[in-house]
Formats: sequence, C-alpha cells, structure tokens
Amino acid sequence: MIGFLKIKTISLRLILIGLTFCEIIASKRDWHHWRGPDTNGVAPSSNPPTHWSEKKNIRWKVPVDGAGASTPIIWKDKIFLLSVVDTGKVDPSLPRPEDQPKRVFDITHPNTEFKFLVLCLDRKTGKELWRRVATRLIPHEGTHRDNNFASASPTTDGELLYCWFGSAGLFCYDLEGNKIWERNLGEVKIGASLGEGCSPVLYKHKLVILRDNRGQSTIQVLNAKNGETIWMKKRSTRNGWATPAVVEHEGKVQIITTASRPDAGSRKTPGKVISYDLE
Repeated sequence: MIGFLKIKTISLRLILIGLTFCEIIASKRDWHHWRGPDTNGVAPSSNPPTHWSEKKNIRWKVPVDGAGASTPIIWKDKIFLLSVVDTGKVDPSLPRPEDQPKRVFDITHPNTEFKFLVLCLDRKTGKELWRRVATRLIPHEGTHRDNNFASASPTTDGELLYCWFGSAGLFCYDLEGNKIWERNLGEVKIGASLGEGCSPVLYKHKLVILRDNRGQSTIQVLNAKNGETIWMKKRSTRNGWATPAVVEHEGKVQIITTASRPDAGSRKTPGKVISYDLE
C-alpha cells in the first residue's frame, strides 16, 4: 500500500531517482513488484545514498501528472507507475463535497471524474515513453488523505504489466503500452471510506487479488494471460490493506494473508494469518 518510506513522490508531482539506487537494483534482479524482488523491501547487494535532496544524489527529476500512493516498479530500462488525475468534470446529480455529511477524517466522496493513468518512464533519463488512460470514472467512495485511488503498486513478469486500481478495474498491458485485457471485478466498500490499497501478486502465470472490505471479502486467483478467474474463496474478515505473500514451503506453494477483526479474531487477538494452497 503506502508504507514505502512514506514519500509523497507523486503527490508532489515529482519522481526522484537516486544516483546509485536504480543501478544497484538491476545488478541483482528487477524491482518488479511491491517491495522488490523478494517482497521484503531489501536490495541486499545495494549501496544507496543515505542523504539526498532535490539537488544532491539525484540523477533526474520530472513532473508527473496527478497523484499516486503506489510505488514505482522497474524492469530493465523502464519505470512503471500509476497515477490518478481529477479532471474537474462535475456530475451535478451528486452532492458537492462541502454539502456531504461529516465523516471520520473529514473524508468526502468525489463528484468529479478521474482519469486513471499508467505511465512508463525511461529509467536513465526520466523521459516519458508512453502513457495510457486505463479508465475514466467517478469513484464511488472517497479515501483517507494519506491514500488515493492509485495506491496499489503495479507488477510485471517482464512480458506483461498488471495495473490494479481496485474498484476502478484491473488492466493488463505489454511493456510497450498495448492493452492485452482488462477486467472489472466490481465495487467494494471500505470501512470509513478509507480507500483500497492491496497490491496484486504475480506468481508464474497466476495473479492473486485480495479484497478485504466491509461487505463480502474475497481472495481470488486469476489467469494472468487473460484475466479469467481460476478460483475464488470468500473470507470471513473485514477491511484490510495488506498485500498477500506467495511462499513455497515443504513442497507446497501457498498464499499467506493477514485477516482483521472482528470475524477473524477478538480484541485480545486482533487478527490471524491465513494460508491458501495456490497450486
């Protein structure tokens, strides 16, 4: 979700890349999904700068339209990132934010159309190689101020790029920006309208999507080649934002997830770990 150094990179409309960070990542493997090649946020052979500013230890910086809370990913010489742009196009049938009832954290529901963007930048220069508008719509809920509608990180296997905007849809492109398929998995409602944020997980040719919410929570595995559902299970848990982990243990490939209360635990034991056989 939004835990990676908590740098408001896209919200500031800047992408900042350290002089050595990108080079070192590629020396082992590509940083191709949330929290890197080993999903632990670690590049073990790295020696990144520990001090930087807008001028120090920065190779380039470029403006980026909109806002995003997802982390960029890297494959070879390409950087992929997601963003959303409020177009300002108002639907007069929806209440204005200032006319809506007061909600926790002062969250409001939008009444304007958003563009959901997929961007590809040149890793060496920051030049925009391509952009795609995945979809345009008015989100059915708002988000917490530290979250937004582009909070799930994309993922790639080096052939296809998978971009998950939650209730706004799942979109698959090749690395040149050609759309391969798209799928809408339906809307979910998050408690207090805090917004969605669980990133997709790719394992071989399977895509894992976790959707914990205040309605019927689910976990499903899709065929990464065409987006079709391989299996789906209902979950007796509510609102969650953690990205699942795929692990191999004792000859089995399993999906490990967390679960929030009330259905998965009590106040003394607020949650539990759940695993599913992936294969």
